[in-house]
Amino acid sequence: MNAIAPAIIAAVAALLGATLGALVEPIKLSAARRARIRQERLERCAETAHEARGLAIAVNRRHRGEHIGGGQDDWTEIAEQHHVARAKLRTITAVLKMLGPDELAEAAVKVHAADETLSVGRFEESPAAPDGRPISIPPQLLAFRDALDAAVSDFADIARRHV
Repeated sequence: MNAIAPAIIAAVAALLGATLGALVEPIKLSAARRARIRQERLERCAETAHEARGLAIAVNRRHRGEHIGGGQDDWTEIAEQHHVARAKLRTITAVLKMLGPDELAEAAVKVHAADETLSVGRFEESPAAPDGRPISIPPQLLAFRDALDAAVSDFADIARRHV
């Protein structure tokens, strides 16, 4: 009887461990899936903000008359890409506002607001350089660009803490 008791205890413990493992495994997989989805959303938001920033600068240059080649079709294509990138940014911001976390959603809203300011900033007056030529990117627009870069950087820092 003394030899059978430890064997029974070991068998019950193994059965209990296997049962708990089977119960916990789906929870672990679900948590990993949620973390992966969150990571993908964060990466998409940062990539889209970067894309929108670059396209806003390209639109600004075309708007101010710096033709880097191409005609009206090229302008239309750049403007369309810019609008698509901004729409993606709005969508991702809305998803983060719905699903949270709140701190990350607030950072995404700041990125969106900075992008909006940069996009509208192209209508600012172009000051003239000392030699009389217009400045291709006015200092105020550069400040808007830097504000967007800072907002994206803050967003990335917050995202790193939440992933």
